[in-house]
Amino acid sequence: MPSLRNAFSYQGRLARLPYFLLSLGIGIAAALLVAAGGILLERGHALPGWLLWLIALVLVFGAGSAIVVRRLHDLGQPGGHVVRLLILTVLAGAIDHSQTAALIALNVLLALAGLALVLLPGQAGANAYGPPPG
Repeated sequence: MPSLRNAFSYQGRLARLPYFLLSLGIGIAAALLVAAGGILLERGHALPGWLLWLIALVLVFGAGSAIVVRRLHDLGQPGGHVVRLLILTVLAGAIDHSQTAALIALNVLLALAGLALVLLPGQAGANAYGPPPG
C-alpha cells in the first residue's frame, strides 16, 4: 500500500501500482467530500459544505498533480506535462456539449494518457529524477 505522507511531494518517482492506488484513493476521498459537501449545502449549512468542497479541490489538484508528476518522472518525462493534461481537462469541461466530436476526441486523449500512466513501465535504473521507486 503506498504511503500518503508523500502524496503532496513533487520530487522523485512513483511506480505504476502505487500511482494507481493513490489515484483511486484520491478519487474516492474527493467524491465522498463532494457528496458530503453537497448534502450540507442542500441542508442550508453553506460554510461547512463549501469547506468540504475546497478540501476536495485541494486534494485533487494538490495530491493529484503531485502523483502525476512523480509518475511522469518514473517514465523519464518532465513534470511540466501535467500542465498540458490540466489544460486538456479544463477544455473537456468547457466545450459546448453540442461539439460532440471535439468532446469525444478530448476525452479519448485524456483516457489514453491515464492508461499510459498506469500501464507503461517506468525506466529501469536511475534517471534524472532519482533512483527507481521501491
